[in-house]
Amino acid sequence: MGYKKIRLEFILVALQFSFLFLLFLHAIFSFKYRLNLLSFIIFCLGIFLGIWSLFTMSKYSTFSIFPSPKKSTKLLKKGPYAYIRHPMYISILVSLLPFIFDITSFLLYFILFIILSLKINYEEKILSTKIKGYREYKKSTKRMIPWIF
Repeated sequence: MGYKKIRLEFILVALQFSFLFLLFLHAIFSFKYRLNLLSFIIFCLGIFLGIWSLFTMSKYSTFSIFPSPKKSTKLLKKGPYAYIRHPMYISILVSLLPFIFDITSFLLYFILFIILSLKINYEEKILSTKIKGYREYKKSTKRMIPWIF
């Protein structure tokens, strides 16, 4: 793996976690934020999808926070991956929806969405060339929302 590729992957992951942290920090220190039942249910749905995705990934393939697959990575079409290609990313976005309550949190969420979209595009380019059958898999599944997107 080339130095520029490693650096780009590190930057994408660092940005992803930085904006996650900033969004949580903003919610924690803002007096405007109040968790209600609907927010709690949405948060739990996102967490459930993330845990299901991680469990499926750990059982049938290999996991990495970086976009480039490990040599032992296999195409995964089980669990949530049977319906969407990036369930861990959508789980992050869904679980953070309840934390959007003002313009600052909206901007942080929007920037995180852009970062994850860039990471997905980069990841799919790599997976299409390195994982056998990934191009066909892309045709039969959606990126993050089943039957829609």
